[in-house]
Amino acid sequence: MLYYKFQNYEEFKNMFGIIKHGNGVCSRKNKILLAYVKDKRLLHEAVEKNDYTLLHISSMAELKKTVTQRIIISGHSDNSLRYVLELDGDFFLLQKP
Repeated sequence: MLYYKFQNYEEFKNMFGIIKHGNGVCSRKNKILLAYVKDKRLLHEAVEKNDYTLLHISSMAELKKTVTQRIIISGHSDNSLRYVLELDGDFFLLQKP
């Protein structure tokens, strides 16, 4: 299931449509982002927490920025986490899934 605010099918095609390359190969735009937005666990957690901001990301740069910010916030605020992550020269605490 895809939970995303699209105005119409044209907007979806602009963001995630199929593109044809010069050598005859076809591929989907933003394939990784589409897989991320379609993740069932992400939708389930968004409904539980009533926070849909992670479902409305429109680019890979925005996804990277948002995920990095969430890691930084959780890594500094929770002292019960056991694993260390180095991200851009800073160290954060994480819990393995």
